[in-house]
Amino acid sequence: MSVSKAEIVIISFNCLEHLKNCIKSIKETSEIKITVVDNCSTDGTIEYLKSEDGVNYRLNDLNQGYGAAANQVLLNSDSQFYIVSNADVIYQEGAIDSLIKLISENTKIGVCGLQQIYPDGSWQRSYGDLPSYRLAIKDLLFVTILERIIRKKNWPNKLDDEIIEVEYIDGAVFCISKVAVELTMGFDKDYFFYTEEADLCKRVKEFGLKIVFTPHPRAIHLRGGSSGGNIISKSAADMLVNSKILYCKKHLDRGERNFFIRVEYLHNLIMKNIWGVISMLKPNSNEVKSKIEYYKLIVSSWKKGVKEIR
Repeated sequence: MSVSKAEIVIISFNCLEHLKNCIKSIKETSEIKITVVDNCSTDGTIEYLKSEDGVNYRLNDLNQGYGAAANQVLLNSDSQFYIVSNADVIYQEGAIDSLIKLISENTKIGVCGLQQIYPDGSWQRSYGDLPSYRLAIKDLLFVTILERIIRKKNWPNKLDDEIIEVEYIDGAVFCISKVAVELTMGFDKDYFFYTEEADLCKRVKEFGLKIVFTPHPRAIHLRGGSSGGNIISKSAADMLVNSKILYCKKHLDRGERNFFIRVEYLHNLIMKNIWGVISMLKPNSNEVKSKIEYYKLIVSSWKKGVKEIR
């Protein structure tokens, strides 16, 4: 199937240069319809969109969050397939058309995603596990971290060489069918930023549709560019953790929710202490300092969650 019945929806907020590069890569690699939903940018994005040919746009008067912005198109467009995209993504040749082909030729697929990579070509996490007893235990036993290390060290190879069914697709490149949108009514607007894609995948699966990852088409994801590039901040840490807690409240029973929150707090506390030990060996490492700062903020946010369930 061609991309004539498909649409790529880019959510932007004060990331003009990323947005320009994203749109350029789309135009160079596909003929898909492009729509940008801007959440009240003040960096020249609006002027750029008004001057750029071949780009549809919606301009919001305030920042409504990622999912709510995406819904403005998903729930009001006649397209049959959508790729919801961060602005800090650069699409490689064939990536967009391959995703649309995969989802359009498999009616049992509700959501699919591709392999994301860093600008240097290295592996990047592109899918994951939903919050649950299973994920909490994997995190506590460091299985999740080990899985990522193994994939990153050994990529590209047969570890990620097959189309597989997964629990959720990372929201930076999120391909979804109109059928899945209509069944779920799109993203839950209660999530402002983070975890909205996990929530939507959970609900798509409940309707019997598959969530699928394909390793062959790829896209460069700068990661952090769509949120100002500063993930190590108190507000970002609180937003991330609170979104996961919100997911737990919506989808897990009390026992599983309390277990997950307590284990995530413990896991991140252990990680903070591990990086503290590493800092003694590498006292001048900026990377180590950043990790310590990150885990301090994340631990603080999870601690608030633990206090709420007492």
